[in-house]
Amino acid sequence: IRQESAFIPDARSPVGATGLMQLMPATAAETAKRNKVAYQPSDLINPAKNIALGSHFLKQMMDRFNHNRLLTAAAYNAGPNRVNQCFSPDKSLPADVWIETIPFRETRGYVQNIVAFSIIYSYRLGETPVFLTDSERKQKL
Repeated sequence: IRQESAFIPDARSPVGATGLMQLMPATAAETAKRNKVAYQPSDLINPAKNIALGSHFLKQMMDRFNHNRLLTAAAYNAGPNRVNQCFSPDKSLPADVWIETIPFRETRGYVQNIVAFSIIYSYRLGETPVFLTDSERKQKL
């Protein structure tokens, strides 16, 4: 939410992403249907509804990308199909190098910020900050 909307409940992007978690209306509708959640477009500016739908979509991306936070963040920003285009088992790049080679500048910056915010918020919560989990470190992208 910090990266998506800076905590502004009625934020709207130039392309139509709306609310705290900056959901596109079509993504919100599909996510609501998949999770059997009542939905109407005005729900996107309702913080509770936006967070619920955004969380469902985020979980869907986490499951799709084997709980890899980097791939999940990239998919949340650019869409899962674009991440599949960037992900090449032939390259076998370490995660930190893969981030730097994301061909979409906005998505590259987005993933960098998500990692940075993750570390900052972990520290603020008194947790040990983790740049990469063991499974993320082992996975080549």
